[in-house]
Amino acid sequence: MARKILFKYFIGALWLSFSNSFSFAVYQLFLYSFDLSLLQINLVNLAFMISVFLLEIPTGAFADSFGRGKSVALGAFITALGFTIYFLSGIFYLFLLAEIVVALGVCFMSGAMEAWMVDTLRDSGWNKDLRPIYQKEAGFNLIGIMSGASLGAWAGNSDLSLPWLLTAIGMMIFAFYSYFVFKDQSSKSKKISLSLAPIKKVAKESLHYGFRHKEIFSVIVFSSILTISFQAFNMQWNLLLSTHNVEVFKMGWIFAGISLALYLGSQVAVFLAKPFKSEKLSIVFLQLITALAMILAASFASLLGILSFFLLHEFG
Repeated sequence: MARKILFKYFIGALWLSFSNSFSFAVYQLFLYSFDLSLLQINLVNLAFMISVFLLEIPTGAFADSFGRGKSVALGAFITALGFTIYFLSGIFYLFLLAEIVVALGVCFMSGAMEAWMVDTLRDSGWNKDLRPIYQKEAGFNLIGIMSGASLGAWAGNSDLSLPWLLTAIGMMIFAFYSYFVFKDQSSKSKKISLSLAPIKKVAKESLHYGFRHKEIFSVIVFSSILTISFQAFNMQWNLLLSTHNVEVFKMGWIFAGISLALYLGSQVAVFLAKPFKSEKLSIVFLQLITALAMILAASFASLLGILSFFLLHEFG
């Protein structure tokens, strides 16, 4: 029973990462092709982040009330709609709308598939460690992202809007897969209250918990600083490479390299915790490497130098 559950879960995880990643290597190039400025491109990305922050809690209530599988299916359908809007759009405000719709879909899916897997395994009597499952899932996600980004960039080489159409189709397939495969064993449908009181309560408790626990607060601050530090690199790397006449389809190969570097870096971080005898020291060491790599990548004029140190920064 557990093997069947995990097979369904891994297939879903692989397809989701594959479908989601078609636009990863060409996201900025697509927006830039419609004469959006760097500020506008970042505002489009910011609209997604703010929407996720605001919608995460209320969409979670749907999964709790109607079931994880239905929440994943609905989220995939909404995400497909958002990518369809992207495919048909050509102006800044429609791109903003598309990001908000995609964010809504992502929030419906966020954590729901993992929760379905855990709940279903427990209902079947599974009581083993879940960490090997998540490690194996990370491998499937890596394969999906590397292959999806490469295929999307290949399609984008002829038309930069095609990766968005491919993701819309892929997410519609995933919506049907989720609805018919991710069956909730013990969920019971119930009414959702439209009151904001439960949302405020969860948000307030989350904030208080974060401030009361130094470790949690430190992780939040550290993650925020990292995001701010890396975001310029993340949003401009393919625009810079395009000035070096790197073809669009090759951006997919480079993004596959980025994904592999991130995966290997996460594995090395765990390994370094032993010689450093502290996870904190290993993280500090890797971030020093990252900072040095960013400085060197920005200093080089040659494509080889930029790429080498850019990948090293992703590794860190």
